[in-house]
Amino acid sequence: MRAKIKTTNLSYFLRQEYGFSSIEQFFELTKYGHPLRNKAILSMINEFTGYKIEGDSLVTYNPYTDKNERIKLKNFDHINSKEELLKDLFLLHKTRMQMLEQSRDRIVEISKEQIQKRDEDLKITQEKRITRHRELPKKKLNLENDLER
Repeated sequence: MRAKIKTTNLSYFLRQEYGFSSIEQFFELTKYGHPLRNKAILSMINEFTGYKIEGDSLVTYNPYTDKNERIKLKNFDHINSKEELLKDLFLLHKTRMQMLEQSRDRIVEISKEQIQKRDEDLKITQEKRITRHRELPKKKLNLENDLER
């Protein structure tokens, strides 16, 4: 289970991974050090939302389809404050949850269709058996009549 997205968890992550005492200190000290800021932001996105960077897009694993889902993003230079970071993390999390929910709903829909098809097939075979059982006594009677002759 992923860590909950809130400022205390973000501060704790920055303190453990990069040694910054707060989010404000992180943004103040990395104002001109974009590579460190981008690296830290990408690791926070990975930690809190499950997205990883591959090529020019963010990728997350979809367990329902067993595939990687992609989101096109160029960079995170627009994140210059705690509020923007939280906004992007919430947005990415919400996007991922919607994608997973849509995948789950589609799989449930497909499984319901398969169950309906299976039930229809079973009903057809059951009807064939019932008609066969109705015919069997008639055949027995005919055989008994033939034996008596």
